Amino acid sequence: MSLIIWISVVIASINNIKSIIRDIVKNLQTKSAIVSAAADAGVDYSASPCINVCVMNPHTALCDGCQRSLDEIAAWGGASEAQKRAIWQLIRQRRAAP
Repeated sequence: MSLIIWISVVIASINNIKSIIRDIVKNLQTKSAIVSAAADAGVDYSASPCINVCVMNPHTALCDGCQRSLDEIAAWGGASEAQKRAIWQLIRQRRAAP
C-alpha cells in the first residue's frame, strides 16, 4: 500500500471517529437537557448534571459536559438541596448565554 493511500485511509478513519464522537456528545447533551428540564420542573435537583463528558475547558474553566466548575463538581456530593438547586440555576444561565 502506498503512503498516500495509507494516509487517506487514516484520515478517513479519523473523520469517522470524529463523527461518532459528535453523535455521542449530542446524545449526552440531550440527556443533560432532559435532566435540566426535570430540575426546572422541580422533579429532582439532586440528580447530577454530569453526562460523562468530563473535559475541563481551559477558556471557561467549566466542564464541557455539565457546565460546572471544579469547585461545583467537588461540592456536589455534600451539597444541600438548595445548593444543588443554585448550581442547576447557574448551569441553565451558562447554557443560555451566547
